[in-house]
Amino acid sequence: MAEWESAMLSDDELAELYALRYDLSFKEGGISLDEYAEVIRDVLLRHQGYAIFKIDSERSKNIYTFVVTFFPVGGDVIRKDTSSTMIGMKAVFAGLEKLGRFGMKADDVRL
Repeated sequence: MAEWESAMLSDDELAELYALRYDLSFKEGGISLDEYAEVIRDVLLRHQGYAIFKIDSERSKNIYTFVVTFFPVGGDVIRKDTSSTMIGMKAVFAGLEKLGRFGMKADDVRL
């Protein structure tokens, strides 16, 4: 998909497109945190960096934080604070699609 084509899609559409690369979908039950972690692991095995998922119990809202960052430090960073794990996972997948950061398993999928 050309960069200009992905710019025309909404973040929800980009997240779904990214999920489909891994034979997953946010529709009909969504994606589990385990499935999310497997995708992120695959991406980070190809593109070095780190990922964080945390729960901040002292917050009254947006208690979940999703972060994926790539080396070198100061490089690409995706972050979402939210009250919904599904929204957090979608934000990360949409960000990865925009950055063109795919893991090795995504290479096997033709969209």
